[in-house]
Formats: sequence, structure tokens, C-alpha cells
Amino acid sequence: ANGGFGSAPKFPQTDNIIMLLRYYNRSGNTDALQMATTSLDKMANGGIHDQLGGGFHRYSTDAIWLTPHFEKMLYDQALMSKAYLLAYLATGNEKYAKTAIDIFDYVLRDMTDPAGGFYSAEDADSAGKEGAFYLWSKKQVENIIGKNDAKIFNSYFGLTDQGNFAGSNILYITKSPDVIASELNMSIDNVQRIISNAKSKLFEVRLKRTRPFRDEKVITAWNGLMISSFALGGTILDRAEYTAAAKRSADFILNNLKKNLRLKRYYITDQAVDLGVLDDYAFLTMALIDLYQATFEPRWLSEAMLLNSQMMELFLDKEFGGFYLTGIDAQKLITRSKPDYDGAIPCGNSIAAVNLLRLAQITMDGKMKEQAQKTLEAFSAPLGRPGVLTVMINAVDFYLGPKQEIIIAGNAQNKDTKEMIGLVRKKFLPNAVILLHDKDQDGIEKIIPFIKNQNTINNKATAFVCENYICNRPINDINELKELLDKIKGQN
Repeated sequence: ANGGFGSAPKFPQTDNIIMLLRYYNRSGNTDALQMATTSLDKMANGGIHDQLGGGFHRYSTDAIWLTPHFEKMLYDQALMSKAYLLAYLATGNEKYAKTAIDIFDYVLRDMTDPAGGFYSAEDADSAGKEGAFYLWSKKQVENIIGKNDAKIFNSYFGLTDQGNFAGSNILYITKSPDVIASELNMSIDNVQRIISNAKSKLFEVRLKRTRPFRDEKVITAWNGLMISSFALGGTILDRAEYTAAAKRSADFILNNLKKNLRLKRYYITDQAVDLGVLDDYAFLTMALIDLYQATFEPRWLSEAMLLNSQMMELFLDKEFGGFYLTGIDAQKLITRSKPDYDGAIPCGNSIAAVNLLRLAQITMDGKMKEQAQKTLEAFSAPLGRPGVLTVMINAVDFYLGPKQEIIIAGNAQNKDTKEMIGLVRKKFLPNAVILLHDKDQDGIEKIIPFIKNQNTINNKATAFVCENYICNRPINDINELKELLDKIKGQN
């Protein structure tokens, strides 16, 4: 009825949603798709979503997503935006793209350090009261936008005289514009224009309020999650500013939080503090793989492979498989824990398994695939319990295949190359790696040796769509490429 999992309190659990989207892709099970989209729809309409300023609060205290705990966490923005982006790819529904844009624009505006890193959180309280920054009375709204427009705004966002939180109102969407237009005998365009203008005016007023405290630590792992989502957003939405934000954050982390070839945990007051843990290495490696696929700049892939190698040296359980939370150079404890639960954020072992499989697919490195398999086997018991390791289930999905390697051969600046890349990026292909073979690029053939054999035909951009390295005939016609991509299914 309300989407999500469980009753109250209710967390977004985006890992479950993404797993459902992948399962729908593999099985065609529309129940799985409905579970995912209902959850995303209800959260986007709810009070957990900051309807004026964008972004999502940490969780809902009730079952209907109305009343949030008003804290905003960077990792939620990263994971929520990725879920909405993948839902957009899976369904083609523009509303999911708009929600992702809403999140990204909030992070760029309010959670980004001038040097490029992303801040970690905003508090729930301001002016000594929980949620005060986000609450409205009907009278306040009427004074700002006038009674006539307020009638429409209040109907849309459910404002009442008594309020829905401590005598005030949390904004949440209760009626669609077409319903309001029908009730008031107005055009839908006019209703939408009034709501949009009203939101802008209230947002400007809100800027003058006392803001919640912002925690300006730049945490490596959380930045990795956000870089990954911005990189994905830049490619799917064709928004260069999102890709640029991902690159700036990655450069910030690598320049400021990597000391003597060792990642640090977080950055505050111009200092890098504490040794990085498994999450920092795994999440940043994932981000750099995604950043390579967003830019096709070999340096990001080289750095991802280096970090992955260091992760193996520092955290690997060589006897039983999987990875410890702390490195071999950390303070010696009685026991070293091995994360085995995907909670508010994925556990490092889940992301590490996905990284190993993707890098193995990109480079044809059998040792990385073998290590990924050992990691999956090490967690076979919790993998069998629903909702425990949903991100690692995605790794299993990738491991089982079918998997695709899609190589575009051509000059990155040429129109036909860009068209082919753009077409591939608009498809929901969760088990594909996308590579570019540009002869003018230095270093890519050294990193990916098999790519040497994929070249342009007749000096035109050429696509090689392969499954487990068995390739279809080369294609340099965009319509033929579309037909072939449409035939890719998630199931064996």
C-alpha cells in the first residue's frame, strides 16, 4: 500500500529497490518492478523528500513516508539518486529522472565544498527545534503567495490549519495537478505553473531561516558513493555538470586523502585523519570505475585498479575469502570483523565483490574473478537470508551472467561515436561493461589488452557487442545497434 519494507520507522532501503530492478530485468517479473516503483513513488511524494529544496531526509518515523527524521545524510542522497536513475532506465518514466536531478542539484548547492569534496550531513534541528527549517503554516504560505495561489498550493501539498507535525505542516504531495485542475476547472498547465512559482517563492523565504548545522567532514567512502551516482547521472541524463562534479570530488579525494599510497578515512579542517577502512577502498574503487565509464579517461580506470590491488593487500582474508573491515596496518585488535550486512549503506564486502567482477570483465583477469567467487562463497550463509546482503546478490547476478562487453571504437569527439555511446547509456544494462577504443588515447590498450582488436570499420564509429567475449559482428549503423541492444535480456 505504502511502498518500502516493514512498518515504522521506515528507511529507504534503496539496495532492495535496486535489486528488485535487476531481478525484473533478469526475470521479467512485473511484481518486482511494481514493488520498486511503488516505493520510489511514495517516497518522492512524501515528507521524507524535501519538496522545496531537494534531497531526502534520513528516514520516516511513520509507515506512509510523511514525517521524517529531518537529518540529511550524504550517503542517502547518493543511494537514492542511483535508485531513481536506474528506475528511469528500467521504465523510461521521466519522473524518476526529475527526482534524481532534484537530489543532485541539492547536493551541488548545499553539500559541496568549494574544493570539490562532498560534505557528510545536515542536522535535523535548527533554531532549537526539530524540523523548524522545513515547516510551514497555512497563514505563512498565504502571506507569501496570496490566498488564491495558496488554495492550490495547500491542496497539492496537504496543508491544514491544525498541521501534521507539531502544529505546522510538512510538505508532501497529496493530489496530482490533474485532479486539482479538474476540481477547480483550471488547465493542468496553469496549476503546475502556480505550484512551481509558489515553490520558488517559499524556497527564497526559507533561505532566510536559520539553517540546520552542516557537518563538513569529507568522508572518503561516502564521497565514493556520491561520485558513483554523479558519474551515472552525468551519463544517463547527459548532464556535463554532474560528470564534472564527480571528477572534482575524485580529484579532491585522491589529492587530499591519499597519503604515502594509503587512503585516509576523512578530511576536516585541512587535515586527512585516520586510516581508511574497507568501505573507503571499495566505494572509491567503484566510483572510479563508474567515472571511467562516464568519461572514458584511462586514468580513472588505472587508479581504480591500483586501489583494488591495495585493498587486496590490506584487507583480504587469504584463508577463508572476503575482506576485513580494518587493514593489516591498523591497530591490532582481539579479532578483525568482516562486514556481512547491507544496511543504511552497502557493506564493503558487497561492493568489493562487485568491483572485482567488473574489473575482471574489463581486463579479462581470471584471478580477480576467482577472488570475487571466494568472497561470494565466504558469505554464502547470509546471502541465503532475504534482505541481508542485497548488494552482494547483485554481485551474484553479475557473476552468473549473462554479461556483456560493449566496445565502441572511434574518436571520442566525433558525432557518430557520441551517438553510439549515448544510445548505449540510455539502456538498462546492469551486467554490461562499456568501453571506448579511441586510437588517440594513450594507455587504454595497456590496461585492456583485448581492446586492441576492436577497431573502426571504414573510418566510422563501430560497436562491438559481446557476451562473455563472444562478439556479434561489428556494427557501424546506429539503427542496427539499437536493434541488437533491444535484444539483450538479463536471463540466460
